[in-house]
Amino acid sequence: MTFIGSSISTNIKGDIVNNHFNEYYIVNKEVDETKLKLQEEEVSEVRWIDKNEIIKKIKDNYNGITNKEGCWEYLIKYYEWLEKQEV
Repeated sequence: MTFIGSSISTNIKGDIVNNHFNEYYIVNKEVDETKLKLQEEEVSEVRWIDKNEIIKKIKDNYNGITNKEGCWEYLIKYYEWLEKQEV
């Protein structure tokens, strides 16, 4: 697992202000998702998505990912770095 970054964000809806701390990781191995133990009060959603699909969503104004930009640009840079390592 590789940590690629973190961000803080504020989401305001009417009188409600939500402050968020987000961490972003990349896992490059097979994972048995049935064995994952997530804290329900801390994790709202987990999705599996392949490299090409996530890049497409990022370049399409984060379409269908999240309303927070966060560290998506770091993910693109990580993929670019990986491609250079393969050469």
